[in-house]
Amino acid sequence: MKLLFVLLFSLFWNEIKEYYKEEVNSIYAEFDEILYTNNKKLSYKGKIWVKKEGYMKFVIYEPDTQVLFVRKNKIFLYNPKKKTETEIFSAPYLPEFFMLQFEKLYQLYKEEKKADTICFFLKAKDENKKPLYDKIKICFKKKEKKPYKLYIESSSLKVKYELLFKKWIINPFIKQEIFKAK
Repeated sequence: MKLLFVLLFSLFWNEIKEYYKEEVNSIYAEFDEILYTNNKKLSYKGKIWVKKEGYMKFVIYEPDTQVLFVRKNKIFLYNPKKKTETEIFSAPYLPEFFMLQFEKLYQLYKEEKKADTICFFLKAKDENKKPLYDKIKICFKKKEKKPYKLYIESSSLKVKYELLFKKWIINPFIKQEIFKAK
């Protein structure tokens, strides 16, 4: 019986992975973020646009405005006052991460089901090649393919993130210009 239970969860996770891989080309989301770092709890509100080809725009609009662009594997911080971009670091797979394509770096190791939700726990595939995030937990409402909560933990950055998605739109039309500074 336990094996059947585990297989059903794994089937749901595989169904989500395949759905995002085959059917999803873009995502728009609005979220509340809680960042835990240096014994502090900081709250933010933001929006994210992601396209499958490796493009992402991440905007924090509360409490202060911050804009990050990801084009392929490079992250740029945009200064709206100066209208300049600064490359801050390389982050391969970040757009894929938000497109729920974790399989290059992470593997499923645990599932947790409650009355109306299911959460999947992921860890690095290769302990010797640790990605930026050590642990990921992604939660879905039962029978939905849109996540409502994402937990991320990074020991190298010494932070924990909790993103609560208020809106998650699959395959909206997103113009390529949105991924460039104006």
